Amino acid sequence: SAECILNGLQGTLNDVHVTYSGVVWVTGALQHNGISYPLASFENGVWDYYSIGSNANAIGREVIITGFNVQCVTLQVGEEHQMWMRQNNQGWAHKLTFNGPVNAITWALDQIFFGGRFNEVTIHFPTSNNQVLNANNLISVDYLFSQLYPESWTAYTANVPSEINVLYRLGNVLYIGGKANSTNTALLARFQNNSFHTMLDIPAGSTENFSINDMTMFNDNSLFVGGDLASSLMNAPSMTYGRHLFQYEIATGYLYSIADFNAPVKCLGTSNGYAIIGGEFVQNVGVPMNHLAKSITTSSVVEMENLAQFEMFPNPASDNLQISFDSPQSGMLRISDLAGRILHEAKMVNQSRMNLDVSRWSTQVVLVSIIDESKNMQSQRLVIR
Repeated sequence: SAECILNGLQGTLNDVHVTYSGVVWVTGALQHNGISYPLASFENGVWDYYSIGSNANAIGREVIITGFNVQCVTLQVGEEHQMWMRQNNQGWAHKLTFNGPVNAITWALDQIFFGGRFNEVTIHFPTSNNQVLNANNLISVDYLFSQLYPESWTAYTANVPSEINVLYRLGNVLYIGGKANSTNTALLARFQNNSFHTMLDIPAGSTENFSINDMTMFNDNSLFVGGDLASSLMNAPSMTYGRHLFQYEIATGYLYSIADFNAPVKCLGTSNGYAIIGGEFVQNVGVPMNHLAKSITTSSVVEMENLAQFEMFPNPASDNLQISFDSPQSGMLRISDLAGRILHEAKMVNQSRMNLDVSRWSTQVVLVSIIDESKNMQSQRLVIR
């Protein structure tokens, strides 16, 4: 179920995170009442906006949440790239200046990692001179027992992608994906037990520029990797043609194609046992797909919008609600409140229409969900008055 919560907000949105308590934090060039903000939060139906430092035109890039609070935000101020750290909820301190963009932040292995395209990082200490570190696109700071140690920085010079786009933590392993070319062939690497290992290189002699834009774990032993990728990268037996979405089998190092999208994948996630894929593509193997798809298995990709559709009348409703489907449905009808509590469930068997008495419930907004036999779920909001 999708609901617009950004009414009245204009500008560019670059990153979104949600705390354990349900507060939504976003970064970007966020315009509100004629003022530009790099950071905003949404809680209890209200947006709050935050300036960081004295940077009037700062653009928020990446944000990291630990527990219930924002810990770090990266900013672009003109041509300069900065990292600011929250100081005990009392304000912000400028900690780092990078000589290139920061594209990814994650918490892993008792450290917070910053990845991007930079080879020099300036650390700003409040009581001593600045320190300049040389790095190959990756730096970290210690984060132990829910507490940052802002003077304990490590810069890495290992063989990682020429520009890091994604840092993905899984247990005690940090997976690193990004851009590769004929000069720097590393496309995918991992950091484990304080050492780096290259997992995937582009083929020798290749003149193509490849990029991993995002990754996620789909099952116990393989990664989904998406980006600007081609079938020439595959190294597995029984190879098939594909582009932009692949499965990397960790145990064997084999790379398999999953889809043949006509344009790159930008982002990946998982939900209810599915891999969710978003990007520039509008086709998969010639089948129309409007930028958003899901993968039920490592060989099946379908359009996200290819789900059962239904209509409700009236909405708002006070007594009798009529629900009609675009085709006969079998599965489950579920009514739940916005806190996730289930108010009503009913089994469906080849039904085209249902009637529901909603007079027993108090005035509120609820979710009406249709769950088909394949566990696909479509939800709509219903106002009960």
